[in-house]
Amino acid sequence: NASAGATDAVRRKRERKNIDEIHRKHIEKAMSFLPRPAKTLFDMGCGAGTTLIEARKLGMQAEGNEINKASVDLLISEGFKAYHGFTQELDLPKSAYDIVINFDYLEHSYTPLEDLKTCHGMLAPGGVLYLKTLYLGCPAHQEKGINWQLFGPGHFHFFTPPVLTRLIEEAGFKVLDVKTGQLIFVAAQKAA
Repeated sequence: NASAGATDAVRRKRERKNIDEIHRKHIEKAMSFLPRPAKTLFDMGCGAGTTLIEARKLGMQAEGNEINKASVDLLISEGFKAYHGFTQELDLPKSAYDIVINFDYLEHSYTPLEDLKTCHGMLAPGGVLYLKTLYLGCPAHQEKGINWQLFGPGHFHFFTPPVLTRLIEEAGFKVLDVKTGQLIFVAAQKAA
């Protein structure tokens, strides 16, 4: 049944090796760009909630949204504020968060610029967006060409660093840092 499959997906994601340490390091990296101590974090497309769990351990109020209802129900039962649905369908708080995490989300979006504008609106002045998405032109894509495993269902957008940074700037952010490898990582800030 669909519900059992969704619950199983959450369990598998939470059991990934070193996931807590990986997500804690990502949060700490985002915090390093913030000009003040981080008190609030929102994870757009929070999946199994592993980033929220680590943010809470770091003393933050952590919230997120997700389309997997089983994940949202579990997070709510664990005391998190979690929203069920696509970002554009939700009435999310404005100017409320020090950090917005947007990992593995933008490539699934039908409207990436609108989603980035939503991130901007959710951040408090001086807040930081920390984003990770697919890198068109990464070493794996260059090696495999049209057979790259990330071409496929559910991935609607692929980015190069110049295109992604322009899009983030168009959404109102100042880009602070761009790192590339197999993926693109960007830290950007809302004006104080």
